[in-house]
Amino acid sequence: MGNGAQRLHGCLGGYHAVGPDFCHEISIFEQTIDTFPAYDSRQFWGLLEPCVAYSDDYFYFRQYGLFEKSVIYYYLDPKGHKVPLIQVEDKTGEELMKEAYVKLVYNQPLMMHDPFGPTPSISDFGFGAVETSAVYSELYHPDALLKQVETPDQMAHFTWMELLREDTVYVPILNMNDTLLLFDHVNDQLYRFEPPFKNTRVVPIQYHREKDWARLLLKDEVLGQVYGMFSNSKTTLLKRIDVDNGEVQAVFSLPEVHLIAHHFKVRNGYLYYIGQPDIRVPNQTLFKLRVY
Repeated sequence: MGNGAQRLHGCLGGYHAVGPDFCHEISIFEQTIDTFPAYDSRQFWGLLEPCVAYSDDYFYFRQYGLFEKSVIYYYLDPKGHKVPLIQVEDKTGEELMKEAYVKLVYNQPLMMHDPFGPTPSISDFGFGAVETSAVYSELYHPDALLKQVETPDQMAHFTWMELLREDTVYVPILNMNDTLLLFDHVNDQLYRFEPPFKNTRVVPIQYHREKDWARLLLKDEVLGQVYGMFSNSKTTLLKRIDVDNGEVQAVFSLPEVHLIAHHFKVRNGYLYYIGQPDIRVPNQTLFKLRVY
């Protein structure tokens, strides 16, 4: 696959090794690994990567908006019809990103306005005409933005944009038996969809407003439980969420989790993750902890 290859999980359970130009689909069954013929990577990013869930002949897709400050979910029904499901927007965050981008392009002084220089205006840029998905937009990719940086002021605006970018709209979607759960952390709501979407229930959520929220939900596929992750320099907390009412059922403290850790998964009551025990030694190991 060459440099820059990624291993990504598809919505039907398979894996995809994605390189800059082409990718392979990888099927794993028990101890057998099989690969399918290579295909163009653009097909993966355009068709397969947006697919985030599958249930009862329904395919669910996610598409991010400008600067990843909004997200649209839609689905394909068994007849192949494309149907919008929900749109969630962080309008304040998007306006801040637009403002920072305009200031970067115009090289506006950070601390004081130059009366003889150009006056930045968001309306001059026609953001509505750009691609609806900023994920694949080369124009707003950090690498492309960094190439425009030539002054300390532009670097400050670029840094501010990247800090804002970290706070992307986090609206995960999970399958729970015959129910589709959509966690809208922007508007504090949990949507419970039941195909063919005649019965939809909305319950309030507040757990993500609590201190040390790590912006991560983990689902235990075996036990059918959902956890929210919270972390600080002293410990990691997993809070089990009641998906019927959106409230926290139980809290589990896991101080054993290393400060440098990533790729968290919960399965059958155990937390798995890749951690680095010694920050001075760049060796990483797979760890397993009991959640109780």
